[in-house]
Amino acid sequence: MIKKLVKYNAPLEDTEKKYHINLVLGSEGYERIGKLRSKINVKSNAEVIRRALQVYEWLINEVIDNNGVCYVGEDGQESSKLQKVKMFTK
Repeated sequence: MIKKLVKYNAPLEDTEKKYHINLVLGSEGYERIGKLRSKINVKSNAEVIRRALQVYEWLINEVIDNNGVCYVGEDGQESSKLQKVKMFTK
């Protein structure tokens, strides 16, 4: 069964409580965020990280719930199924 990604949550509203964090990245990590920012056309690095966190949370929940996640090619064939692995378990 193929599940779609969870619906993207809109950017934070002005009324929501916001938290600031310091994040130290090497040049490679910073460049990767910049490339993603361009690809998904968002205005801030924080928005890239928020969206990445949503995808990662979805991935972890699927794997922990034993659903697994796989890539389905254009031909409809399933490949590279990711199932529960040690780093994803509680």
